[in-house]
Amino acid sequence: HGNGRTIVGTELCAKTVLLSCRRLIRRHVIGLHHAAHIGQTVQTKSASGGRQWIVFHTGAALTTDSKQSRFAVLSSQSALLPLDAFDLGDARYPDRSCTLLIACPSLSGGGDITLTGPGIETTHTIAPQGLSQSFWTQLQDNHSLFPLGVDIILCAETEILALPRTTLCRMKDAV
Repeated sequence: HGNGRTIVGTELCAKTVLLSCRRLIRRHVIGLHHAAHIGQTVQTKSASGGRQWIVFHTGAALTTDSKQSRFAVLSSQSALLPLDAFDLGDARYPDRSCTLLIACPSLSGGGDITLTGPGIETTHTIAPQGLSQSFWTQLQDNHSLFPLGVDIILCAETEILALPRTTLCRMKDAV
């Protein structure tokens, strides 16, 4: 298990992002004794307040090292970081990779993304807002690393969508 960590990126409120993910983080971060990293994009108005809120509600310790993180909480703007900046797991323990919790303005109304993979009978289309073409290209590359790679959870104010590394995500015009 090691010292897993969570990354949280200064504009978006961490409270909004984490409210819907609190049980998930408690179960996986506290249960596995992992820690959290607070980055630059997701915090409350007072940086220390956001950090304290995350520690209080998840029990996670904090770190600044993205490669040591097991969870990352980011806004869609901070999702521009290269996915390989996070722990992709290794051949012996691919399940110990980082899970990215990414806050989006909405999970609808953006560009169409076609999903295929285990659990999806044929295809499924999503349209989250705020994620760049570069992000989706990186996510395709992430899929090709299987069994290594990060898992993604997109969060909007009242919605949540999981994109495990086994899901292939293609921009509509690239299908």
